[in-house]
Amino acid sequence: MTLTALGKKGSKALDGVVSEMEFLGETIRYEVALNSGESLLADVSHRQNQKHFMAGDKVGVDIDTGRIITLAM
Repeated sequence: MTLTALGKKGSKALDGVVSEMEFLGETIRYEVALNSGESLLADVSHRQNQKHFMAGDKVGVDIDTGRIITLAM
């Protein structure tokens, strides 16, 4: 899963707004409120010189469908 700045034309990303951001050492956890009304958590590796998003930032969420794992309930 990748977070990108919103506004890239031609992107198939899900649009949303960062509602919360938390530093967890080598990982940054983002809660993103999607425009569809749903929300998701995204854990992103923390790297130097990488764009960081703050609460209120509009973002696109790109999901690599080849890496989705379905869990039974």
